[in-house]
Amino acid sequence: MNRTRLIKVIKVLLRIALIAIFLVVINNTVFGVSFQDSQIVKGTEQLLNTIVDWITGIGITICIGFFIYYVILLNSSDEGERRRNIKNVKTTLIAAILITTGAGIINLLQSIYGGG
Repeated sequence: MNRTRLIKVIKVLLRIALIAIFLVVINNTVFGVSFQDSQIVKGTEQLLNTIVDWITGIGITICIGFFIYYVILLNSSDEGERRRNIKNVKTTLIAAILITTGAGIINLLQSIYGGG
């Protein structure tokens, strides 16, 4: 993933997070409505917890596996393959950072929204 595309993806994710935060704040301040005891909110909280668990569990495990694989390939490759494997290692690290950031954003939105 090139740098400009990565920056665009991060900008889009930040805009989505800011819009969600803005809507929650507007809902709680202007309308003064609290839906914390409704079945929809409880189900949404459970869904978010499941997503975060999946992202951090499976996603990070896969990234670690690919990272180890590409580092092992670095030792047994020629110069062309070495550059490609270094790029793959960087991409894997960026993916792990994005997964961790995504899980953190979901947790942040859930705590702002009123979940645990």
